Amino acid sequence: MTKVLILDEDRSIRWTLATLFESQGHRVWQAADSAGALEALSAEPDIRLVLADDHPTGTSGLRLLESIRLRHPDTLVVLMSAYASIGTAIAAMKAGAFDYLTKPLSIDALQRVSKRGLEARTFPPPSGGTP
Repeated sequence: MTKVLILDEDRSIRWTLATLFESQGHRVWQAADSAGALEALSAEPDIRLVLADDHPTGTSGLRLLESIRLRHPDTLVVLMSAYASIGTAIAAMKAGAFDYLTKPLSIDALQRVSKRGLEARTFPPPSGGTP
């Protein structure tokens, strides 16, 4: 069971994604704004995956991403945006986002990205440099 946080001001998106992840056995928290997301992460530091709108109420997606990466470096962050641009996606990836998805979301793409990210975090990184 993985703990997942979904941040989106759109209640129907939060509900749909929460239902999807709960049906797969994950425990899900929801937040409508960036302050709520940071509160959830503080209260539940074992959240391993954050699916966040790139334009959350209260801050920018990049600022939220930076805050999460600073306080919870092992947490995967996937940003989602209806207003995606190549520049924004590159900036998000450089800032530490695991991936950047465009809305409307493809459930298949979301599941692939989430699975790939969570599997990558299951094993510790190899020690001693390049394999």
